[in-house]
Amino acid sequence: MKKVIRYIGSKEKLLDFLDEVIFNKNKKIKILDGFTGTTVVSKYLQENTDNDLYMSDISNYSEILSARLYLEKCNEDIFFHIRNLIKISEKLENYNEGVFFNEFSINGNPTTINSSSFENQDIKSRMFFTSDVGLKIDCMRNYIKDLHNKKKINYYEKNILLMLVVAFADKNANTTSVYGAYLKKQNRKTIPLNIDFFNILKKEYDLKYKSPKGYFKGDIIDTLDKIPEMDIIYLDPPYNTRKYESNYHILNYLCDLNFEVSQIKKDSKTGLPKKNIENMFGTKKNTRVIFEDMIYKSMEKSKELFISYSTDGEMTFEEIKYICDKNNLVLNTYTKDYKKYTSNNNNNNKELKEIIYRIRK
Repeated sequence: MKKVIRYIGSKEKLLDFLDEVIFNKNKKIKILDGFTGTTVVSKYLQENTDNDLYMSDISNYSEILSARLYLEKCNEDIFFHIRNLIKISEKLENYNEGVFFNEFSINGNPTTINSSSFENQDIKSRMFFTSDVGLKIDCMRNYIKDLHNKKKINYYEKNILLMLVVAFADKNANTTSVYGAYLKKQNRKTIPLNIDFFNILKKEYDLKYKSPKGYFKGDIIDTLDKIPEMDIIYLDPPYNTRKYESNYHILNYLCDLNFEVSQIKKDSKTGLPKKNIENMFGTKKNTRVIFEDMIYKSMEKSKELFISYSTDGEMTFEEIKYICDKNNLVLNTYTKDYKKYTSNNNNNNKELKEIIYRIRK
């Protein structure tokens, strides 16, 4: 399926490498895709293997993006509602100004920040979306919430529809790729949801792919305590101490039908949440602690552990080898050249390699 959102760290271009090293030798196994993110790896496994798939991530948006893997649990009526969301994205007929228009859109009326905070811009509001897009997001979410409250759609159908709201919002966001800041644009033509989403989801629905066995929402250590025994655990942890929670908080808000303005931190220029998700990888010290815990607990639950990482990552090969040696684990590495993502036009000629660490007892 076409990419749903722009995302730093997606493994979309590395699937062949992952398949060569990990997946093509395994036809029917129990596997955990930890840090599933945009779910690109899990989707690949669903379409190309008969594995018993388990997924895990800490973010609201990742759980919503996983909805497309559960299409077999949806009724065919879902496609009527998808068409209605496409219509809303094309033309808004009836609307009420809601939280996404007021708090995050051009010419909104934010209540969580003083207008004096916008001295460096002409528009005295946050500018993540145009007015049109903000109004349509509110309308879409109200439509989904009404259906769900009236029990006209189930949990999986609700998530499919929210996934399309995320796709629409991210396609029209006034950002480079993340939500740590917005561009100072005032005029931008709205791009409606593409009918391709309908057609591809319908095709996947008809193919009746096997749903994952489970989705564990939460941090990786809690997940490793809860999951059953696996044949393989695949982890794609953050490479550095970048604060993901401040880069994708708007998407987390979008994915929560119970999101309210009271959850926004007062006077935050980008509308950060009052209560942040704790980032275990947010400091150099914590990264080293969590890596050892992550490896140790994974090997309690699995025969093999594969970790995607980078030569640009916070943890060095020597540090990971030390953890493995200390715990009497066998370590192998596989590498592939890749180009570093940058959110600007600066040329970065630094040679980087994607690393897969294979760890066994």
